Amino acid sequence: MLSATGSGNTLSQPAPTNGSGVATGSLSSTIAGSKTVSATISGVAITQTASVTVTAGPVSATQSTVTASPTSIAAGSGTSTITVTARDANGNPVSGVTVALSATGSGNTLTQPASATNASGVATGTLRSTVVETKTISATAGGVALNQTASVTVTVGPVSASQSTVTASPTSITAGSGTSTITVTARDAGGNPISGATVVLSASGSGNTLTQPGPTNPSGVATGSLSSTVAGSKAVSATINGVAIKQTATVTVTAGPVGGRDERERGRDGEPELHGGWLEDRVRHDQRRGHHPDGDRDGHSPDRKPDRVYQHVGHEPGSGRLYRDR
Repeated sequence: MLSATGSGNTLSQPAPTNGSGVATGSLSSTIAGSKTVSATISGVAITQTASVTVTAGPVSATQSTVTASPTSIAAGSGTSTITVTARDANGNPVSGVTVALSATGSGNTLTQPASATNASGVATGTLRSTVVETKTISATAGGVALNQTASVTVTVGPVSASQSTVTASPTSITAGSGTSTITVTARDAGGNPISGATVVLSASGSGNTLTQPGPTNPSGVATGSLSSTVAGSKAVSATINGVAIKQTATVTVTAGPVGGRDERERGRDGEPELHGGWLEDRVRHDQRRGHHPDGDRDGHSPDRKPDRVYQHVGHEPGSGRLYRDR
């Protein structure tokens, strides 16, 4: 009677010994390893034993596995380890086979396993990516495409101070009346938009009114506004989730219309001379009425001072007014 060490064995027992004292049986096994085969003859344990080494079969596409850990990483910074285990049809590890990895999507950096599968049938590589999406990782082992795949979700990374932006439109406004829209776009190191981020604006100079934005939208955008009563160049800065953004926006605040009078004096040639927002029309009496040696048409003396006719120039057509100073 035959017996063998290990598991997964199938032993075919021999028939009685023949005329030469020989009997034969067989051993097969699904489990790789070294098997020691013993025999008893008519109840007597034979001292000699036989050794049989059971090796792994070819790589099985269905029994081999592909796994990822972790299954979620941050774009531009996270790394997932991809583990491939090559097995034969009976689940025995297959050592010494070459593994090649591939991944769907874009922006990926795949590090291929540095060596063939070890004694446990294992080989490892890594995946990084700058693009937010779900990646499917496939593998071949010994040239056999494995049925199992691994999934890695790439999520938005932390706010990047250099990739995020701050812009202003328009870049020039009038003091006391103009408003510039400040647009902040939050991005991670891979340029992916970051939604739901908190944005805080600040501006240099004085007299400023800053309207703070709400959280960034799915495109990573949040908008606020700047107005100011004090002329000058304003540098608008932003923080996103507490990260100071390197880019700033510049808004030039220009002086508005003068609050008091502007005077324009109209000279003898009838052309206005700028003195502010008023027209002074110097028209000599003898020019307006005609000159007479003994006085003008109204009987006034020739040495009478000229009438001064003022016109207030309004901001809108028809809003001015005239008056005369005699």
